[in-house]
Amino acid sequence: MTGLGIERENNFYKPKIGAALNAGSQDFNFGLQPYALLALNFEMNLYDHKRHSYRKDQAKAAATSQGWLQEQVKRQIDLQSAIAEQNLTSAIAQAKTFMPRISAAERNYKDVFTRYKVGSANYLELLDAQGLLTQTQLQYQVAKSNAWIKWAELIYSKAILSIE
Repeated sequence: MTGLGIERENNFYKPKIGAALNAGSQDFNFGLQPYALLALNFEMNLYDHKRHSYRKDQAKAAATSQGWLQEQVKRQIDLQSAIAEQNLTSAIAQAKTFMPRISAAERNYKDVFTRYKVGSANYLELLDAQGLLTQTQLQYQVAKSNAWIKWAELIYSKAILSIE
């Protein structure tokens, strides 16, 4: 858009020629009285007390500003993509930390369950071990869902998927 403004300002002192042709009929009772008008227009700018140079400078400044703005937006998008990648990496790493916790909670539950069968552990210990296992599994599912959310944010920030 600003390139067109610069081009218009560069063409300011070039002469302009215009032509118009108007044809029709102007008679009463649907008769035929044709007419045609031809108009020629010639315009040439000679002097405008440097207003044109100011407009030209303004158009160039607008083009430069537009380029800077475009570069800034590109950098912001790149930064957003890099942040989304880092968030996804950390969310995946956080979800992976739950795997040893889950296996430890499962071993603890199995041990308490076998002791409960033998009679050396009471029911509250069994419920506590089962609650710990369930809580750890739920935390893992939440962390995994968070990783999927971060993946979707990465896809959105990089605009990888095409929208039909």
